[in-house]
Amino acid sequence: MRRKVRRQVAAGIAASAASGNVRGVYSEQIGQQSSRATFPRMAEPREFEGSFETRLSKPPEEVYAFLVDLPQTPRWRFHLGSVSWIDDGETCVGRRFSVQLSFGPWRKMALQGEVTVYEPPMRFSYRITDGPLKAENEYVVTPDGAGGAFFTMTGRAGMPGILMRVASPLITRAYGRTTRRELRRLSEILA
Repeated sequence: MRRKVRRQVAAGIAASAASGNVRGVYSEQIGQQSSRATFPRMAEPREFEGSFETRLSKPPEEVYAFLVDLPQTPRWRFHLGSVSWIDDGETCVGRRFSVQLSFGPWRKMALQGEVTVYEPPMRFSYRITDGPLKAENEYVVTPDGAGGAFFTMTGRAGMPGILMRVASPLITRAYGRTTRRELRRLSEILA
């Protein structure tokens, strides 16, 4: 089983390397061994995490403004049906939002989250506080030296239950593929 997982990870590394300007970082613990590659990481049987980076042609301030406008997120994140602010006012630490996720016609989830870091124009983080999915995401935007920006998205997510325990390798691979597609879509929107 471990050899099969390693072969799947190696295939993911090759596919990721050929995918263009979107990179992912993966670190996996298997027993006492660890490896680094370009793919999401299983933190434990019910949780996974990954970090992905892409270069965007817009200046960092424009990229950051787009990213922290959470109701815009469904334009580039595929499984989000909608995102809306619960609290009125300016974006700040503690501001709450609601999310409607859709995984095909059979699985929809309502979640609530809150902003945990708001440091314009560089860092933005949030976490899901209510719902079946527990997640944390951090966005870091830095200048690329040529008028554009590097965008790094780091996230961790998990769900309780047998599904994550049994299907976690498949879900982890799908997370990596979907995130790379989302970052390509973000690059198109911010072109």
